[in-house]
Amino acid sequence: MQFQEAANKFNIVVFELEKIKTECDEYIEGGSQGEQSEQFIRFLHENPKINRVLEIGFNLGHSAATFLSASPEIKVISVDLGEHKYIHDCKKVIDKHFPGRHQLFIGDSTKLIPQLKGKIHPNFIFIDGGHFGDTPLQDIRNCLAISDNNTILCLDDTEYLYGWYDVVTALCTVLKSNEVSLESLRVHRINGAGWTYFKKTPQ
Repeated sequence: MQFQEAANKFNIVVFELEKIKTECDEYIEGGSQGEQSEQFIRFLHENPKINRVLEIGFNLGHSAATFLSASPEIKVISVDLGEHKYIHDCKKVIDKHFPGRHQLFIGDSTKLIPQLKGKIHPNFIFIDGGHFGDTPLQDIRNCLAISDNNTILCLDDTEYLYGWYDVVTALCTVLKSNEVSLESLRVHRINGAGWTYFKKTPQ
């Protein structure tokens, strides 16, 4: 699948997701920027072996739509607290456009991810869950625990000016403790958004 074809597919899906957003009477959390989604599609095209994605934080489904649009070979497992009613409507949109390729687990990622160890084998993990307190660090460590040496992890909201303090602190913690390979670190910034790719330190 070429980039433009994937981007067009993403735009079609996001149009429906955004319609849910505009009609919703709840507070809407977050949501990916279009430029960031384009960068993720390019990244997945540059890494065609990625076909099993785990994401923490489904929310409006923008990130899931991005990954699924990038390649028909990709399947996505999402973990979300499920605090908002609109999540279920967004899940229906994802299932309509990508039948059989998406699973949604509702619950606390800090408890669910350890339960999935040995049951799933993602080769790409996108972490965009809780942004406060110990949650970012727990999510990173739990995801490292289910990763192998080749798994690429991506932590969202790490831009040093506009990122979330506890998220950035968590990343610094695992770098300082050598849980994450410094050589694998790739930092991206675009229009105030920031995210960081990394791998676990080889065992």
